[in-house]
Amino acid sequence: MMKILIVDDEVIIRTGLSRVIDWQSLGLELLEPALSAEEALDSIAREKPEIVLTDIRMAGKNGLFLAKETKRLLPDTEIIILTGYDEFAYAQDAIRSGVSDYLLKTSRPAEIIQAVLRSVQRIRDKQSSKDKAEFRRQETRKRILEKLVLESDSDLEESLIQSHFPGWFPLQGRALQVIVLLAEGWGANSPNGLLSFAVSNMLQDLLSCETLIVHHQPVAIVTIGKDWDDDRVLQEAVSLTGRQLKCQLFAAAGTEVNEIRDIAQSYEIANYVAGYRELHPQLQWLTYEHIKERKGGRTGCTRSSETELCALLLENNRMALKTWLNQVVQEQMLDPNTTLESLASFLHSIAICGFRWLEQVTESDPEGIAPLPSFHTGTPSSHRDMLFQYLNDLMKVYHQHYAGGSLSYAKRAAAYVRQNMGKQEISLTRTARYLHLHPNHFSEVFKKETGITFGDFVIRERIERAKQLLLELPIKVADVSRKVGYEDVKYFSQQFKKYTGTTPTEFREKTAGKARGRW
Repeated sequence: MMKILIVDDEVIIRTGLSRVIDWQSLGLELLEPALSAEEALDSIAREKPEIVLTDIRMAGKNGLFLAKETKRLLPDTEIIILTGYDEFAYAQDAIRSGVSDYLLKTSRPAEIIQAVLRSVQRIRDKQSSKDKAEFRRQETRKRILEKLVLESDSDLEESLIQSHFPGWFPLQGRALQVIVLLAEGWGANSPNGLLSFAVSNMLQDLLSCETLIVHHQPVAIVTIGKDWDDDRVLQEAVSLTGRQLKCQLFAAAGTEVNEIRDIAQSYEIANYVAGYRELHPQLQWLTYEHIKERKGGRTGCTRSSETELCALLLENNRMALKTWLNQVVQEQMLDPNTTLESLASFLHSIAICGFRWLEQVTESDPEGIAPLPSFHTGTPSSHRDMLFQYLNDLMKVYHQHYAGGSLSYAKRAAAYVRQNMGKQEISLTRTARYLHLHPNHFSEVFKKETGITFGDFVIRERIERAKQLLLELPIKVADVSRKVGYEDVKYFSQQFKKYTGTTPTEFREKTAGKARGRW
């Protein structure tokens, strides 16, 4: 509610104006009337009224003096002169003093009300104009910051930057540093972005820095002084903000830069450092110094891990798969040499192992593999969940579309053989145990479903895999023999010739010759 102050040294005028007009109905709070300019100035300094209704001629300082002093203290205050002297000279002085309206004391209450309402409207118009100007100014500042943070080659003119961020000019030995903050702890029911805005506002107050929200994350641009213990001050500010807002706050600092146009470089590094949060869960404050010595960890899944994964996928045990995945990923994350890039490669290798498993266990299906979503790593905080979902999808595809129905036992047995060939002994008894069947029953079921014995099927699969290896890999026949489960290379060669009509070496040379002939 706006405030109005009445000033007149005549008690009857002060009292009359106070009582005749219902100021509250006009949306105005009537302050205690003043009987002199001196008393009025004390009230104006204390209460800051939007409108002053004052007589001109009073004992002591007159109303024109009061108008000038009021405008000096509060330039936007509306002054209405009320006098008994209808003289042009007074009107001229009143206008020069910044008076908004000039009324005679003989004016009717309606005329006074109209004059006051005109002042109210002017105040609202000016405030609206100021609000719009401030909004435009803030929007311009925001756009400038966004360009400086996100565009390393922005075409912003230096004069425009300086007009909105004069504190950066000149830097003269000072530096700028970008801090990316990750805030959690207000729960899913909290309005979207509210915590980020709260963090941004509090840090701006604590550090006198520039802040903005980028990709829903608070970002602070801090000016680093020559002798400022910047790390300590910044860490204390982050810690205090987390405590005050009752949230978990993590900060990643970019490198210090000496040029305003290098702010994007500092942000890029800060954003990269933020990706290492899960790799340094004990830290609330992380800088490039913490991670720059990392050389890179394992980028591929080991053969033993691949075997474990394939066994879990065949078992269709969702919880066991999740436990295993958490363990192998956590092991990589605890490696002090692991980088975001090596971790992403490691995750992709697991995804590839899973897809390769599905290809192998369904390779006899004439319809091929059902469509699957592609796997992409996200942020370190989500990559495990994304990979688990992908592997779970692979497992569901197999068990819902390939391992079910009347051929379930045969298909599961075939998948088991293909997956474990060359890795462990394959026998009817071991396979039956995997399927939870009695060996004799499994033998009968398998022949009934496939038309061949389990032993003949294993030999056929081994020879087919051997043919593939002979064509794809430049390795010795003895190595091929071991990879398909034959320790005796001579026996392997006999079985291969029996099945194909040629020895392994003859098969490779013959097939390679046909390929050369086509070229």
